[in-house]
Amino acid sequence: MPGQLFGMPLRGQWWVAGVYLAGWVLNILGEEFFYRGWMLPSQELAFGRYAWLVNGTMFAFQHTLQPWNYLAIWPGALFMAYVVQRRRNTWIGIIQHGLMNLSLFVYVLLGVSGLGVSGWPYPS
Repeated sequence: MPGQLFGMPLRGQWWVAGVYLAGWVLNILGEEFFYRGWMLPSQELAFGRYAWLVNGTMFAFQHTLQPWNYLAIWPGALFMAYVVQRRRNTWIGIIQHGLMNLSLFVYVLLGVSGLGVSGWPYPS
């Protein structure tokens, strides 16, 4: 429902935006530093140039609690693991992951500000 998050009305609840922002940052940094920054270099020792396949698949399996997202996550996880392994730059993954998860943060901001309830982008 526009203007709600898990059934909770968002309008004027700025604390929700702050908590979501903190969770967004910590989730992205935690997953990327763990999977791409620590695990991927370790997997390269075992799987060589194909470590990205193992890493991306493991990252996608982490999201099996979101089965509606799994097929959308897996190709992106494989692509990102490949790019990070090839470029040896974890920041690429952090930026991509942040951009992929940005839409829900924008939704929360629209709801908190009231724009997501009766104004743009949801006409009444």
